[in-house]
Amino acid sequence: AGVCDQWKQALDYIEGMLRAQLIAAIGKEVSPADFAQYMHFHNTKLFVDAFAPSPFCYAVRRSDKHSPEGTVSIEEEVVGPGGDSNIA
Repeated sequence: AGVCDQWKQALDYIEGMLRAQLIAAIGKEVSPADFAQYMHFHNTKLFVDAFAPSPFCYAVRRSDKHSPEGTVSIEEEVVGPGGDSNIA
């Protein structure tokens, strides 16, 4: 148990050191909403409209002869500039 505790303490120390260096380099602590906003901005600069990633949404059906039974999608809700960015 002593080795496991020392391993956990070592990893916590390294993680804390890297976190402090990242916050110092950026100048603030980045929230998930901040990161989502940056990625949206970056993607608009990186991709022209014709090649921009499309949202993930597909109809679920038994076969091509049947109507859709439902949909499968990945949606993102960004809550406020400092809030969480949740992918549902």
